[in-house]
Amino acid sequence: MNDAKISALVFYLLLALVCATVAWTHPQWDVKVRAAFILAAVIFAIGGAFVGLKYLTEVYDAHAYRRSLYANTTPESELMRIYATLRSDQTEAWLTRNASLEAVPGVAGAMVYYSVDGVRVPMEFVQSWLDKCTDEQLPALRQYSDKSNERKWATALTRFYVDRGLASPHLPGSGKAATWRVPRAEAAGWFSLLLSEA
Repeated sequence: MNDAKISALVFYLLLALVCATVAWTHPQWDVKVRAAFILAAVIFAIGGAFVGLKYLTEVYDAHAYRRSLYANTTPESELMRIYATLRSDQTEAWLTRNASLEAVPGVAGAMVYYSVDGVRVPMEFVQSWLDKCTDEQLPALRQYSDKSNERKWATALTRFYVDRGLASPHLPGSGKAATWRVPRAEAAGWFSLLLSEA
């Protein structure tokens, strides 16, 4: 819709410019003919101004609506909205979780995070990280770029399990990542998420 209005605005302004240019560059023409082109230019300019004003009004209204929606959104309301849309395994996470879940509202929709010992980790990253685990090892931190959010989140998850005695830390020079001390499915249960069957 907005693209159509912008196209219409450009079309009207171009027609106005063409008509005004024709009238200006042909002084030898009859006065009535030039007046007709000038009148047409004015009409097209008014039409373009009308379309442009309507477009700006719609943009402002949409922005005001988003601001109003954001202002009236609370973490509690987002929790209720998201709870109603979760998959069965994610629903279970809300009911029997061992790491707290948070919903952070935003204009584009809420993001769901686990609070992992003070570090906010997106729920989807926790799921993908657990799916990358093997039955013996946790994902190696080196597969994530230094200073990236993914590296920060993976480090927090690794420490979460090591600090609770569920995994043994990485030994420098061993060539191995941190290793499980419990079955992987049991480890995933701390976040009440299902492991991928792939």
